[in-house]
Amino acid sequence: MARVSTTYVFSFCRQWRIAEFSLCNTERPGAFGAYSHIDVLIRFSKDARWTFRDIVRMQEGLNQIYGYKVDITIARPDDALPKDETPPE
Repeated sequence: MARVSTTYVFSFCRQWRIAEFSLCNTERPGAFGAYSHIDVLIRFSKDARWTFRDIVRMQEGLNQIYGYKVDITIARPDDALPKDETPPE
């Protein structure tokens, strides 16, 4: 997987009004191949309003940056736990 600078990721998140950006690698280290992909979980800021076409453009940009197919999962802004609440064990 290509290394992408944190500066670029922060810039990308500001541009797309992303409040949370998480990479989820399902491959074991060093096992990326031609058919590998990257899973990304994003949570937009509450004021972000994007169309399906915008999401496709975002995905295409991430595909180029990382050099692999990127699958995006979008979390709703209200899915986040309040800061003082901890998840059940």
